[in-house]
This record gives sequence, structure tokens and C-alpha cells, in this order.
Amino acid sequence: GVGITTLIALFAQRHAESCVSYFFDNGMTMLNSHSDFEKSMLDQLSFYARKGDSVQEKIDSANALVYRTMRLARSHKGFLYFAIDGLERIPLESIDGFRKLLVQWMNCENARFLFSGSRDTIASIFTDIEDVYQTNQLLSFDKMELKDLLFQSSIAVTDDQLEMFHHLTGGIASRVQMLLDHLKEDGDFTYIEELYKYNVNDLYEYVWENVNQTEYPSSNIVFAVLSLSGLLLKEDLLCNIVGISKTELENILETHKEILEVRDGIIYFRNKGFKNYVGKKLKSLNGEVDLLLINMYETQDVDDTFSYLPSLYKKTNKKSELVKYLTSDNVQHFLEKERSQAALNEQCEYGYAACLNTETQASDYIRFAINRSASRE
Repeated sequence: GVGITTLIALFAQRHAESCVSYFFDNGMTMLNSHSDFEKSMLDQLSFYARKGDSVQEKIDSANALVYRTMRLARSHKGFLYFAIDGLERIPLESIDGFRKLLVQWMNCENARFLFSGSRDTIASIFTDIEDVYQTNQLLSFDKMELKDLLFQSSIAVTDDQLEMFHHLTGGIASRVQMLLDHLKEDGDFTYIEELYKYNVNDLYEYVWENVNQTEYPSSNIVFAVLSLSGLLLKEDLLCNIVGISKTELENILETHKEILEVRDGIIYFRNKGFKNYVGKKLKSLNGEVDLLLINMYETQDVDDTFSYLPSLYKKTNKKSELVKYLTSDNVQHFLEKERSQAALNEQCEYGYAACLNTETQASDYIRFAINRSASRE
């Protein structure tokens, strides 16, 4: 690709005070579920609404949140942006919930939407919306555009250095951002000149080979959990998931400080494009990551367990565990906490499908059939 995910991430970052964003990722079943999308969007909108209003308490009602957000958007001179990446990766079972959640804001004249995906994909999702949107093909940066970008970042370059920069990045936004971040931090072209000298054709591959050459055997599983889990992880929790000491994790973070960073106690990839690349390189560890996450949710008191554990059971085909976990008490607790009917519907569908496809007691089948019917009504 040409870096569209990075472009949307940078757009969301630039408009951080007035933009809610979401990234549907390849291979991340939990992140692609409607319940996670709804929770993320409502959390961001709640923050926006509370920041722009004198009322500071958490807004639990989705309808109240819609009303307050629209009122604030209309009263401000700027726009409220919705930036959504990867429409083609939305699971079929989640499309209706995704559409219903966003359509509410499409009637707000101060709301603007930025989607990545084909025109046909957008039209198939928003079937009842008039064709009032426009599409644009994202092109890579040419040399003059790169020179302007570097100039805007207060970085002056010679023609030879510009040639090196363009050769190494191909003008692809995510790779441009990776080298630009390095330039801002390091202050000179030495690193870039070395890459060019050794004829590096794939910047991501070069960086990844260096990761694989480190002395820490747990590096791969650490990178796999960070790139594939879809969770925001603090250091202590990541240590517990992977089963390593805090010292070893700190050593890994220090060794790869140009790739990973810690902000507000949470570990992030510095570059989202590279995160996606790592996820693809380590996709063979997806099953191992799922089992590690299941163990974490089963053995530790972690927020959002009900939101994620059923989908993990479903993904790993642990049907018996799924049926046992979706007890009436757990379902009731989830509904009281999340107040999300759509997310509850999703969990009921999981339980019903598991009962259909595994040997289970008739009472379990009847229980989920009733819950599924009541949830739909």
C-alpha cells in the first residue's frame, strides 16, 4: 500500500481535539468486532462531549451522548471528524451495528467522515445514504513533495540526500514517517546514508532483521502480542501475559526504543505501518497469542473480560468454555456495565452458535435460544 493507514492516523493526531477514529486491523478478531468498535467510539465521543461541556460526569446513555455531541458540534465553528480505516475488513456480522452507530451522526451538518476503502465498499455499507461523498486515490510522495515535507519539519536537505530519502521510502507515507521521526530525533543523515550505502530496498525488512538478531529470545512473542492482540498494554500486564520479568521487558524496550515507546505507562509502536508489517511477519504466532490472552482473562481480574473472552473462545473453537462462561450472571453484569444492546446481541449469538455446534445439555441450548430471541426483540 501507499500508507493510507498512516495518513488516517496522522489526520486523527492532527485533529486530536475533535476527531474520533478507529482502525479495523487484519487478523485482529477482537478489534474488528462491533462491540469493541462501539465501545471505542462511545468512549472517545464521551471524552469529546465532557471536554466541551460543563457537565463532567460519564455519559452512560448512548442516546444522550449522541444528543450532546451533536449539540456541541453545532455550537463550535470547526468540524467533528470521524476517521475510520479498513472498511473492507469489517466482519459481515458487524456491518449492521457499525452502520447504525455512524448513521446517527451523519445528519449532523458539522460532522465530517473520512473512510478508507473502495467506493463500492462504502456504498454497500451505507446503502440508504445519498451519493454525496467523494473518493480520492492516495498517491505516494514525489521528490518535490518530500522536499516540502522535510522543509516543513525544519530539515534542509541536499539533492543527494533527497534522492536517498526517496529511494529508501518510495514515497510511501508510513515509511516516510518512520525516517522522518528518526531525523527529528537524531538530527543528521548518518543513519539514512548508511541505509543507502548498503542498498537497503525494504526499510521495514531491514529494521525487522535487526529485531530478530537481538539476544532476547522472548522478543518475538513480545512483538507478537503487541502487534496482534489489539490491546493497549502496560508493562506489568505484558510481563504477566508473556511470562517474563520486568527487567527483561525493560531491556527489550531499551534495545528497540526506536521502534517502541512507553506513553502514560502503555507500550506503543512508534510507527503504525511498521506495527502492521510486524503483525504480518508474526501471523503464525496468532494462535499462541490468543491462548496467552485467554489465560490472562481466565486467571486475572482484567477490565473488559466479558467483551473479549467470548470472542477469543469463539476464535479458538473453545465452544464448551464459551457456553460455560456465558452464564446469566455474567450476561447481566455485562449489560449493566456496558449498557450496549448491540454488544449483548453479539455475545448471545456466540453462545447460541456454540450450542448448535457442540454437544451440550438441552438446558444450555434452551437458555441461549431464549436469550437470543429476547435480545433481538
